[in-house]
Amino acid sequence: MARRRFISIGDGSNRRTLIYDRDVARAAVLAVQHPNAAGKVYNVSDGQFHTLKEIITAICDALGRKPPRLSVPVGTVRLAAGILEDAGRMIGFKSPVGRATIDKYTEDIAARSWGLDI
Repeated sequence: MARRRFISIGDGSNRRTLIYDRDVARAAVLAVQHPNAAGKVYNVSDGQFHTLKEIITAICDALGRKPPRLSVPVGTVRLAAGILEDAGRMIGFKSPVGRATIDKYTEDIAARSWGLDI
């Protein structure tokens, strides 16, 4: 985004949760120290859902840039990534972007955090 070489994929409505790095560290310390935490999985976040479009806009604002105007449909990008992935496999080349990468970028992975506020 800083180099103005970013093109958004999809409409950006997929949701994410965010967390500050120090809060990750505090949550890890809390999990290690708490006797009932062993063997359990915890979702740790800022407690809010953010669309990818909101995240991209915030990053661009922080960089003093306008958000990208172009957005390529997910299906088109996934098809192109699949073609590159399959063609690359036939000639022994591993494509840096494949279907799984596009799926990961466009998935809705907002997860609620439950438990203690830190």
